[in-house]
Amino acid sequence: MSFPAPPPRPSWSLTTSKVAVELKLEPTQGMPPWRAVRAELLGPGRRALRVKLPWQREPLRFDVEDKHVVVEADATDEELQGSFTLKRGMRTALGASSSRE
Repeated sequence: MSFPAPPPRPSWSLTTSKVAVELKLEPTQGMPPWRAVRAELLGPGRRALRVKLPWQREPLRFDVEDKHVVVEADATDEELQGSFTLKRGMRTALGASSSRE
């Protein structure tokens, strides 16, 4: 009994890595609480990377101890080279939103 040969493997491969940006923010006293609801990470050539939802433990307030926001994205090895720009969207606990670069 003979079996057919397996198909040839492609000569290229695409590997995906992860990149994360961690922000430590310092809110001012009296500012309304807010939570990051979206972010965009631009890699070399201002190409947008595939970003997951921003993560933070709780809405940011002046009296909160953990003031970190983490943005994680998938990127190829080529996309990991160079500098990055973080664009973010914020939403206050009251529902107003804004977007900044």
